[in-house]
Amino acid sequence: MSTLTVILPVYNAEKYLAETLDCIQNQSFTDFRVLAMNDGSTDSSLEILKERAKSDSRIQIISRENRGLVSTLNEALAIVNTPYVARHDADDFSPPDRFSKQVQFLKDHPRVGLLGTTFLCTFGAQTDAQFIPTTDAQLRECFPYRNGFAHGSMMAKTSILQKVNGYSIEPSVRHVEDYDLWSRCLKITQVANLPDMLYVYREYHQNTSQKNLLEQIENADRLQKRNARAFLASNKLWNFMRVAFEVLSQAKSNDPFWTQRKRYLKNVLNFSSALLSENGSYFHAHLRRLLASYLD
Repeated sequence: MSTLTVILPVYNAEKYLAETLDCIQNQSFTDFRVLAMNDGSTDSSLEILKERAKSDSRIQIISRENRGLVSTLNEALAIVNTPYVARHDADDFSPPDRFSKQVQFLKDHPRVGLLGTTFLCTFGAQTDAQFIPTTDAQLRECFPYRNGFAHGSMMAKTSILQKVNGYSIEPSVRHVEDYDLWSRCLKITQVANLPDMLYVYREYHQNTSQKNLLEQIENADRLQKRNARAFLASNKLWNFMRVAFEVLSQAKSNDPFWTQRKRYLKNVLNFSSALLSENGSYFHAHLRRLLASYLD
């Protein structure tokens, strides 16, 4: 049995699929199989997969009618029988040492069940390096206001993802299903991100994240509120204040997520007001007023 299964959902990905398969097949770590899930593509994606599978027995193709990303991921996850499972999008890129570094980290840190990486986001000729929290403690403080992982960069213990029943099909988490999944995993395992730049995420107007941006923002906002309640209820108000100030101090005027973060922080401030009044601490109340002034 292999050590790792790579889940590769494919839907009309002919433009970048060959390049993506190249980077997967050329990984320095070779003890893996690829579950290439053709989700009813109408372009030449299936032909590209079949051609690659002829010369690489590690590639297993499952092809059927279109059912959507979440159903496709859950279908693949249900048949994974390797200790570790990784995600990769059909239009993204990973350098040759990604799998080896992630597998080695998970072996060296048995309490960590969920592992992402720092990543590069590209939009046409523009590139933006995404430096994200790396430790378990940092990620737990990050999750109340944003997703701390890049979906395509993830590797996990298969048992962890199966224990939380995979991706939710609830409409309330549509297009943020990964954020919801990681939030549930946080309850049963430690998590981490490698600081190495090991994933390149392509954004373009036709991909899912761009087409469904408004619904994605709305559902992410709902998840953030849920996470904030849990965060505040665990008596970590001081940590929240510190993280909130960090977000504000690091925010840039051209940050595309600033509007979303600002709305979230206002929601949490409103939610925390009752706790602060019950606490009766002048110091905490002063911090809240100061933080609120940043958001006017």
